[in-house]
Amino acid sequence: MVVDSTALPEQAVRDILASAFQSAASAARRCESSTSKGRGAKDAGNAEGALAMLRIGDPWLISTDVGP
Repeated sequence: MVVDSTALPEQAVRDILASAFQSAASAARRCESSTSKGRGAKDAGNAEGALAMLRIGDPWLISTDVGP
């Protein structure tokens, strides 16, 4: 996945996490940011924060974001 300077940071983070955890068959294996260093670091921080908010647990429960 390539994230360029025209991408909305929130949408990029949402799409990266969706690709990583909601679609095993077409999951992104790598993400490149073609933006400035400061923006790329901020995007990585946003993704890390969003990842920390995911709930891991029983896939039968509606409150679970990621199963085992």
